[in-house]
Parts: sequence; structure tokens; C-alpha cells
Amino acid sequence: MRVVKRYYRKSITKLTTMKNELQHLLLIDDCSTTLFIHTKIIEKSGFKGKISTCKSGKEGLQFLNDCNNNLVPSPDLILLDMEMPMMNGFEFIKSLQNSPLNQNIPIVLISGTENPAEEKKASMHPNIFLFKPKPLTVDVYKEIHDAAKIGIFHRIAQ
Repeated sequence: MRVVKRYYRKSITKLTTMKNELQHLLLIDDCSTTLFIHTKIIEKSGFKGKISTCKSGKEGLQFLNDCNNNLVPSPDLILLDMEMPMMNGFEFIKSLQNSPLNQNIPIVLISGTENPAEEKKASMHPNIFLFKPKPLTVDVYKEIHDAAKIGIFHRIAQ
């Protein structure tokens, strides 16, 4: 099995158990084209569950609020764009951490840039389990799915 790329430190800082199969994904990205492409890539990889999409961090927070009010099912995983107007990925996560909204949902941060400083910053957030560059590919999604399928996401920080 291929190891999912992460940061390395002396010890694992967090280990989160998930369902063996992802049933519901939430994609948050300000670009409709990216949302469409990522949805198609995930479907092409064989994912059979529900894929919900939001076009902004604020819309994502509203979606999670609806989940808390049992209006829609909660996602098992969030794929979050880092660079969005009005509320970027880090601001979304900060708002999520400062609210009662589904704070234990693992987040995969998707970025259009490979900036080591941003990756290090991402490693400090308890909800972010992976930092992947755009565009999402079938192979990258399969890595994410395989990590969920074996039941754990390892968070190894630098």
C-alpha cells in the first residue's frame, strides 16, 4: 500500500478513526469548474456515495449548520480549497473550530500552490489531515479514499 504523503515529526500527533467507507463528501471551492471536475474525478475513481458541493466557505459553514440541525446528512470528509475570496480555507477552519459545527470531520486541504509555509501552517490545524496540490486526480483521490477505507487518517506533523 502506498503511504499518503504527510509531515514527519517524532510521533503521531493525532489518530482519527473513520467509517470504513466514505458515504458522503463535501467539496468546497469557489470555482464551479473545479467543483465539476473534482466531482467527475471522484465519481471516475469509483466513489458511489453522495457528493455535496459549496461555492464558498460561508456556504460550507451554512451547509454544516444544516447538518447539525439534521436537515441534511453530515459529510464523512471535507475537501476544501485553500484559496477562496471572502473566506479562505484557513478562515473556514478557524470559523469551524470556533463553532459547534461538526468539528470532528476530517479535512483535506486542496491548494493550487505547493507552498511549504502553507503546508506547515496546515499541519498545525487539528482538522486538516492531508494537504494536496490541485488539481485533484484519480490517483490522489484513491490515496485519500484508501486512507479512509483502512479506517484511519494519520496526522503526522513537522
